[in-house]
Amino acid sequence: MKNLRLIIVLVISLVLFCITFANSLSVTTNGERTTAACVDVDRPASRAGRRRSWRFTKCKFRYTAQDGQVHSPTIRFGAFWLNPKVGESVPIIYSKESPDSIYHDSIFHVWMLPAIFGGVLIVFVVKRMIWRRPNIE
Repeated sequence: MKNLRLIIVLVISLVLFCITFANSLSVTTNGERTTAACVDVDRPASRAGRRRSWRFTKCKFRYTAQDGQVHSPTIRFGAFWLNPKVGESVPIIYSKESPDSIYHDSIFHVWMLPAIFGGVLIVFVVKRMIWRRPNIE
């Protein structure tokens, strides 16, 4: 049962790593950079007993792509990420194939998820190699 759980976690982590890595690589290599203006900020309501800083804030941006079309995508920001105010300009990077999928133009924001899932994979593989017991017969 323990091995089955480990295999499931490894497979899920590997799939998520591959998806996020491919997306980040595509945006990095084929993406366009521009500046977007924050047009709306939707902060979650305060709840008793929970710290506000750990919840996500949705920010809606507006930018004009190189093809001249105006897009209004949304990004979710957390406590340690950029939290722009309405009217503030933010450098972004967007994919030519899906211009409504944008990232804050920084290595941290583009590569954070692949790094997390890759780290999970490395930890599980190294842990498995260290704790592997040789068969003594």
